[in-house]
Amino acid sequence: LVTRFVFRELSYRDILEAASATVFFTSQILIVVACAGVFSWLLTVNQVPAAMVAWLKGMDVAQWQFLLAVNVLFLAVGCFLDPLSAILLLTPLLVPVVKALGIDTVHFGIIITVNLAIGLFHPPFGINIFVAQSVLGIDVNKIYRGIVPFLVIYLIALVLITFVPEISLAGVRLLMRT
Repeated sequence: LVTRFVFRELSYRDILEAASATVFFTSQILIVVACAGVFSWLLTVNQVPAAMVAWLKGMDVAQWQFLLAVNVLFLAVGCFLDPLSAILLLTPLLVPVVKALGIDTVHFGIIITVNLAIGLFHPPFGINIFVAQSVLGIDVNKIYRGIVPFLVIYLIALVLITFVPEISLAGVRLLMRT
């Protein structure tokens, strides 16, 4: 609106087009949130998280094994789904297991966030790879080669964050004074 009235760069038609595009994209996000809410409710009603906890306890899964599996899962999911969808679909299923294994939920949230951030540019299907390719007009293989050093650094950081919880929780503990 400032651009319209101060700089006179936008017409009313441009404002209407921008508003309708905003409504369209917002409705897509809200549909994903609504579907994830229904999915979460169905999981809870059918006691799927409780069954997963019992199953994992029966297998005697260690924390590190579970966290390693979560990293692999979220790295793969992060290549195909946007972070919001992945969090809304998988978190209700995994949080009861996290609590049963005695893993800090804040630490788990940080692990999920880092995994999904890496998944956005992780070859071969990370969405940001294709965004960069379309914006820059560069061959996707050249982008893959450019990503490798950053990917290695991020994966090392992910391993440290996952298996040394003090790294990711230090700031939280400092803020919460615990």
